[in-house]
Amino acid sequence: GWGAGMTFPLEIKRHIFERSNGLCEVRLQNGERCMAPAVDTHHIIAKGIGGRRGKMKELINDGRNGMAVCRQCHDNVNLLGDDFDLFVPGREFRELLRREKGG
Repeated sequence: GWGAGMTFPLEIKRHIFERSNGLCEVRLQNGERCMAPAVDTHHIIAKGIGGRRGKMKELINDGRNGMAVCRQCHDNVNLLGDDFDLFVPGREFRELLRREKGG
């Protein structure tokens, strides 16, 4: 399953899975990348953070805001919430969003 309930457009999901070689992109606490088989995509910056219209909506669904995650890491990511430093592709994108929101 490619995350039936997720909201990335299919071509973006495909891009994320290709970029990650189908492997989890979470950075573990020991600094290494998880590398377990990815089963889902995860929004690094959640849609709820002002991402429903205009430029922000476009950025929220940008492939750079998505990461491939294995089942276990996806559960952990949802528990950790905003602990973005665990994520491989997240940091520079978060800066881009901050500039876009003017925050």
